[in-house]
This record gives sequence, structure tokens and C-alpha cells, in this order.
Amino acid sequence: MKKEKHEDDMQIYSIIDKVSVIYGDPFISTNNDTAIRSFSRAVNDPNTTIHQNPGDYELMHLGAWNHKTGNLLSYDIIDVIATGDQLINPIEE
Repeated sequence: MKKEKHEDDMQIYSIIDKVSVIYGDPFISTNNDTAIRSFSRAVNDPNTTIHQNPGDYELMHLGAWNHKTGNLLSYDIIDVIATGDQLINPIEE
């Protein structure tokens, strides 16, 4: 379906493991920036699998969810929003 942004829409994302070609559980976020912030936390948290191999993971934008109507919109074209490699924070000394 076409990407039509509505005021009441929340966005649906998932992190794909490019090696296994499996999408993780979808999650809801306000917009791309807040989804990137969440993905960045996982990339830089040494206690996550994503941190161990950040280049194997990508943040994908799957669709939208209207929190007032409950309607789901699945996009025909799934966008890569960020890659794990892009979000690695250098270690400060």
C-alpha cells in the first residue's frame, strides 16, 4: 500500500538479521528518529546480540498503525532506515 502519513499514525519497525534473513518482533515508534534512537541503544549495548555483529542488522520501516482507529497499514516497499554499522558509537578514552 502507498505510504500516506496521517496525523494519528504511529510507525511500525523491525530489525532484520541479514545473515538469517529473519525479522525481529515488530515495534511501534513515533517516527524514524525515535526508532533509530532505540536501534542505536541496542547496537551500542554490549549485552545485546546486535552489539556483537552490528553489520548484520538493519532497522526496517514496515508500515503504520493508527492508534485511534486500530487500522494497520503494511507498506509494499519496506525501507531500510539505518544499518547497525552506521550507529556504532566510538569508544571514548
